[in-house]
Amino acid sequence: MYATHHRKLTMIEFKERLVRQIVSTVGEHTSTKGRKATISFDSSKRLTERHFPIHVPVTGKSKCPTRECVVCRMKKGTGKRGRSQSSYMCMECDVGLCVDGCFKTYHTVKTF
Repeated sequence: MYATHHRKLTMIEFKERLVRQIVSTVGEHTSTKGRKATISFDSSKRLTERHFPIHVPVTGKSKCPTRECVVCRMKKGTGKRGRSQSSYMCMECDVGLCVDGCFKTYHTVKTF
């Protein structure tokens, strides 16, 4: 058996490696009923970058457009009552989200 000699990591190197390990474990998540929900946006960016809510853009079809909230949709699968439709979205992730609670949950919790 060979002795391995590793140099000490700087604090920044340690933190970068730790963050990369944590972020690499983020991916598909499963609801409590075993159904898999695929988030089309890169989950590592969803949890690590800064995002802000915006109103769903008005189109020619609707003056008050809405989108289905992805967090509420997952709550429906667990038997909890969710709002479902929201007039807000995350532009970076391109998903509908309720601005009060669901937006924060989506961007801070790995599995919801």
